[in-house]
Amino acid sequence: MIALTHADLGLLAAQHAAPAVSLLLPVPHIAPEPAKSRIRLGHLLRQAADQLAIQGLPAAARQSLLAPIWKLLEDQSFWEQPCHGLAVFAAAGFFNVYRAPAPLPELVLVADRFYITPLLPFLRPAEEFYLLALGAGAVRLLRCGQRAAAPVALAPLPGAGAATAQQVAQISRLVRHALRGRRAPLVLAGAAPLLALYRQTNSHPRLHAAELVADADARSSDQLQSAAWQLVAPCFESSGEALDRYRQLCDTQPARVSSQLRAVLAAARSGGVATLLVARGGQQWGALDLFGELRLHSARRPGDTELINAAALDALAGAGAVHAVAPDQLPGGAPLAAILRAELPVRYAA
Repeated sequence: MIALTHADLGLLAAQHAAPAVSLLLPVPHIAPEPAKSRIRLGHLLRQAADQLAIQGLPAAARQSLLAPIWKLLEDQSFWEQPCHGLAVFAAAGFFNVYRAPAPLPELVLVADRFYITPLLPFLRPAEEFYLLALGAGAVRLLRCGQRAAAPVALAPLPGAGAATAQQVAQISRLVRHALRGRRAPLVLAGAAPLLALYRQTNSHPRLHAAELVADADARSSDQLQSAAWQLVAPCFESSGEALDRYRQLCDTQPARVSSQLRAVLAAARSGGVATLLVARGGQQWGALDLFGELRLHSARRPGDTELINAAALDALAGAGAVHAVAPDQLPGGAPLAAILRAELPVRYAA
């Protein structure tokens, strides 16, 4: 895969099955370089196995987790496909590979979550989103773009609409079936109690942190789509458009932006980041504890997290947009900057 979307990386952000193995390497496609890259991936794989052993993962679990990567090494047809960089991600029950159109830094990292920031420069804007309207009279699932909405078929419901926790749980199962394999953001619309019930049973990997608190039965699909677009629009922006909007908000609504690492990390954790701007090549090891204390280190220490990556993962998990930009485009040499959602938690009346 060369054209990455926010939905692709959102799938990685949704994975919380530690340990998570991330292997990145350049793949020069001039003979005999592909063969050398294949050998190099084997070296990285053995390093990952050593790190897993040090962390105490039993041998059988190590073998199971890394088995898909060993198979990849043996897949001749895979290595014949052109690319310039390779990113391999593995965790218990999860495996994915991305090809990049430019070289990636060579890296092996075993951590609580995947390491995705080197892939951010290759993201392209989103193309669609989904809207689930939970009404007492009817339930609608819509596939939406910037200007249109089309219904997505759901299996018949036991009742006309959503009213009880049991009905909402059934709707969640039907939505999961209808959207299986699809990772575009899902926005909820309906009465606040129903939305809260749905969030408790949701399994879609990119449920949007913001929602439309409204009488879904009283609004047409086009009206709901238009209101939801205001929430997901950042995912459709280019990095240049996102930078322009950040700079405009710095002048007009400074409370809606931040380049303070602690504030951005906390907002991303709670679903409060609409758009995250990350300096290309930026890296900051450290930890932010539950009490808001931030510790920064120049090199990785035991228990550390790469904080720029953590902010990106949390923003993506909340269906926010993430863009990699040149370091000199961010204020004051900051490694990241964010456009924040208006309130936490975010509730919009349609």
